[in-house]
Amino acid sequence: SFIDDNGGAGLAPAVQYCYMVTAFYPDGAESYASVEFCGRLVRDLPVITNVDVVTTSSGNGEIYVAWGKPTELDPNQTPGPYRYVVQRASLNGVFTDANAFTNLDDTTFTDSGLNTRDSVYRYRIQFWNDLPGPIFQIGTTQTAHSIFLSVNPGDEKNRLSWSENVPWTNSSYVVYRESSPGIFDSIGITSATQYIDDSLQNGTAYCYYVKSVGAYQDTGLVDPIVNRSQQTCAVPVDNEPPCPPTIFNGPNCVALLDTISWVIIDSCASDAEFVNVYFSSASGDGTYLLLQVSSSSASPFIYSGENSIAGCYYITAVDSNGNEGLPSDTVCTGPCPLYILPNSFSPDGNGKNDIFHPIYPYRDIQRVDMRIFNRWGDPVFKTEDPEIGWNGKRDNAGPDSPEGVYFYVCKVFEIPSGPTEVAEPRTLNGFIHLIRGN
Repeated sequence: SFIDDNGGAGLAPAVQYCYMVTAFYPDGAESYASVEFCGRLVRDLPVITNVDVVTTSSGNGEIYVAWGKPTELDPNQTPGPYRYVVQRASLNGVFTDANAFTNLDDTTFTDSGLNTRDSVYRYRIQFWNDLPGPIFQIGTTQTAHSIFLSVNPGDEKNRLSWSENVPWTNSSYVVYRESSPGIFDSIGITSATQYIDDSLQNGTAYCYYVKSVGAYQDTGLVDPIVNRSQQTCAVPVDNEPPCPPTIFNGPNCVALLDTISWVIIDSCASDAEFVNVYFSSASGDGTYLLLQVSSSSASPFIYSGENSIAGCYYITAVDSNGNEGLPSDTVCTGPCPLYILPNSFSPDGNGKNDIFHPIYPYRDIQRVDMRIFNRWGDPVFKTEDPEIGWNGKRDNAGPDSPEGVYFYVCKVFEIPSGPTEVAEPRTLNGFIHLIRGN
């Protein structure tokens, strides 16, 4: 056997409930479901039907509360006289008595002096037996909340959302907007608890309320059940950034140029005025704003690096109100390495070709591992500086190296395409003719 009391909250007398039972066996198998059985409680208690915000105010708000009276009372089990007690509570507060009625036909009450502008109110109806002597409570309706409407302003739109907690089923909601002072017109119907009112004018106030339409399954109750939220207003404002643009790049290693272009996406806010181009060099010195250019510019941006165009780009769109959108995808340009070593130099102190170094300009070189050997294989110089700077002396500080042919092995570490990448070195080797005098 099983008792369904809705987790202690109680079941609604006006609702039909259906059940099926399955069995589980020791091996974990589940049986077929039983035949469905449906039933509803005897309607010997009142059934709450309305929590309707009549007046929106911070201190003089009004809520209309209504309920259906019991229709299946057993006078032998619960003889009269009877009393209704209307109880009210804030969203997280404790219920207190709002009013009481001793006539069984009294089924409406307008609660006043409320802050309906900012607060949600919960109501329930207690049903008491008022026999002489000790009185007792026969039962209580389920709790129903007033609808509370929230409006979140956006760019040329207001986003409406509302919450409720009622024992009946609301099938639809009608959204109303104020068209002239005190006059509200319907602007939409939805089955969801949210609605977007768009194509509005930024800076103008718009006021709304929502009307719910629902019913119990019991046809003996009011149908449809209609309740309203409080009225609330909002002013659309441009607080929405544009969509991330689509970015393209086209490097040209010969000219050492990179062409950056983009396409503006209009599916978000469509008022993009500028494009910010961000760049992070492959050397890993951080990301910075390269430039800001009009989003309507017909010409792409061409980046010309002094010694390198290797690095990564992303762009953002910025609207007329200064809202910057999310970054686009990141595109990276690889290095355009250039590093050539000469085959001779003359360290004779005449100021011409005295130092051995790469042919200028060189580019996209992070470091080198340069080792120079004499004809017998003895090392005479080594460095990691791409400039090399050998002056013809052993280790640049010892005696002059004699004229002749020297052999070098140079591992060249190029700048990677991005800060997180590691480039594999390439190896150069060859001969250097050291020439002195004439």
